[in-house]
Parts: sequence; structure tokens; C-alpha cells
Amino acid sequence: MEYAFFPGCVIPATYPQYEKLLLEVLEEFGITMNYLGESTCCPAPFSFELVNEEARYYVAARNICEAEELGQDLVSPCSGCVATLLKANTRLKSDANLRRRANEALNEIGKEFKGSSEVKSVLRVLYEDIGPERIRTSVERPLENMRVAVHYGCHLFEELHRFDDVNNPTSLQTLLKALGAEVVPYDEENLCCFVYANPVDRDFALDAVAEKVRNLNAVDADCFVVMCPSCFTQLDSTQEVLTWIAQIEESMQKPVYFYPQLLAYAMGVSPKKLGLGNHKVEAGRFFSRNKAATSP
Repeated sequence: MEYAFFPGCVIPATYPQYEKLLLEVLEEFGITMNYLGESTCCPAPFSFELVNEEARYYVAARNICEAEELGQDLVSPCSGCVATLLKANTRLKSDANLRRRANEALNEIGKEFKGSSEVKSVLRVLYEDIGPERIRTSVERPLENMRVAVHYGCHLFEELHRFDDVNNPTSLQTLLKALGAEVVPYDEENLCCFVYANPVDRDFALDAVAEKVRNLNAVDADCFVVMCPSCFTQLDSTQEVLTWIAQIEESMQKPVYFYPQLLAYAMGVSPKKLGLGNHKVEAGRFFSRNKAATSP
């Protein structure tokens, strides 16, 4: 199975080791990701809405055209990119006038939006194309002693209704249970990470993350598990700040993992190859205490 791969901006720039790991893990399940030839920012909607809201559909359409030219559906590991591109793809397919205006702009660079490609998240690929049972049978090192707390993030909800219950999503929990982990519910589980509140009200954003960290401590969860790079950055780096300003104690910090990092580890990949060096909160504690972590 092959997909057109749209990595977005944040992951290649900030978490390149994770990007490499993700592609290797998917390849193990027979899924090949083909990079787009000339992709740009998705674009992030807030950067366009203040200037020209419709222009964001044109830019998104151009990126989707790259996937259409490959004859493949588009997959992104960035939840924000998925939300932007999925919304644009849906709107452009259903709104003939918008599609006409977008194609008038695209024709100037020799492109045309046809609506032949779908947009998917990596979570959806893991859940639908691979599935929990195949993942379960791939596990060499079960995460038996790991108590995990999920954080879906806001942007995934743009897509969740297509393969999960948007009011009570369970896909990520199901995939974690396939690794042998114990999924721990906690208060305000679906609370936004508020990464976009940072430029507007930093104190509010700090308080929101502090509350989530306290809630994880209350249920004795070992870590956050996410799919979104913006959520990862906010939950991970903000805990370091919260410790600096004495809003939480260092002992309260909880590492943050992308699900594919845990999947790779459970499949036998060495912790040294998980990209843990990019984490602000020390992330090797579980692997060092897990007896199976002695594998190379």
C-alpha cells in the first residue's frame, strides 16, 4: 500500500528522528510513504485568515494536487495539517464556485484540483489499514507495566468522525492496548493543549498544561501519548517551564510520547533509535526500568 506523504513543517524541522522512525515502522507493515514533489505549508489557517481566508484553500488545494498527480491519497503525521487539508479537500469538492476560483489560480502554475485524493491522518492508517490485531501480533516487548494517558488534541476531531466516535473516541486507546499498555482515563482528557494561546495569554496556556499534568499525577499515569506534533511540543516543553517557575515539581513531570515511538519500541526497536533526545521531559525512564529494554 502506498500513500503520498505530507510531513508538514513542525516534524521535519523539530523532530526529524521521529519522522524517520515513523516511515520505518509503517514500512514494516507494508505501507510506503512517497514524499510530495513540491509541497508547502498546509497552510496553518490562522496565518491566512487574518489576510485572505480564501487563499488558504488555494494553497491547500495546491498541496493536494501534488498527491493527485501521484494518484495516491495523502497522509500526514501532523494533526493540524490533516485538519487544514481535510477541511479544504471537503470544501473544494462540495463547493463548485470555490473549486472554480481555486482552479483559476492553480491554472497559472499548471495545476488543477480534481478531488481524486483523500486526506488521512497517521492514526487512521494505523487503525484502519494496519489494525489493532496486526499490531498486537507484531509486539515483541509488551508495555505491560506502562500506565498511559491519551491526548487526542483538537485538530484530530476534524477527522475522527470518519473512523471513530467523535464524542467518545477510542481508537488511540485500542492501539495502545494492542501494545500491552494500560490506558488510564483522567479528568479533562479532551482538554485542548492550548498551544495557540501562547502568543495571546501565556499564563492561561501554562495553567492549562499544569492542570493536565496534575490530573495525570492524580491517577498515577506514567506518560502522555499523542499523535500531534504541536500537542507534543506544548505538553513536553511547557512542563520544563512550569518546573522553572515552580508551578509544578520536577517529580510531577510526565514524559510525552508519539504513539509510533511506543509502537516501535514494542516491536523491538532500540530506545536509542526512538528520538528521545528531542524530549524536554526525561523520556527514557520507562525503558530503563523495563526488563526487556536490555535488547539491543
